[in-house]
Amino acid sequence: GDEEKARAIYIKLRVESLVDEMVVLEAELEKIANADRTKEAQLVESYESERASHVDSDERNPSRLIFADKLPHSEHLARHKHADLFIDTFNYNAHTTASDALWAGLPVVTKQGSQFAARVSASLLRAVGLPELIVNTEADYEALILELARDGSKLDAIRKKLAKNRLREPLFDTKQYIRYFERGLRQAYDRYFDSEEPEDIWIEEDISLAR
Repeated sequence: GDEEKARAIYIKLRVESLVDEMVVLEAELEKIANADRTKEAQLVESYESERASHVDSDERNPSRLIFADKLPHSEHLARHKHADLFIDTFNYNAHTTASDALWAGLPVVTKQGSQFAARVSASLLRAVGLPELIVNTEADYEALILELARDGSKLDAIRKKLAKNRLREPLFDTKQYIRYFERGLRQAYDRYFDSEEPEDIWIEEDISLAR
């Protein structure tokens, strides 16, 4: 009847409207992508200029400063083996990039701050059993980096420790994480079905859940 016809017209118009919105959204996303590519190119140019100015002023060998090209993720991870040390940023730490470095066997030195973004790398290092690479002051940060750069035997020992720990410490133990997360979900659901008030959930360490 007329009502069904009107409904069909409305649906048709709504679908056409959604298609138009998607086209506009796609165009906007393309603009953002183009802007990002332009910004990336400008940043690279700026870095190159900055590097050149420091090289000229300090009379250092420019070949020692290498700006790596963007590569597929697997190739990017593979080239981590050519580095000796990952020097973390402050006060916004590396997040996934620090995890990638640790998984690739590259030690990370970090300065720990007070807010979340400045504590991520420290959490990762504790979870992989390398708290000795965490410092709290700029002086200690610089001192540790220089010590590892100058003491090849100490750096080698840390790299060997990381190679062992990444396969047995919690950071990359996905199965154990899943088991603990499942326990947390069960506790949350139990509280809900028992009509209890929400509260923090603590997962006690359980050897039986370890792999």
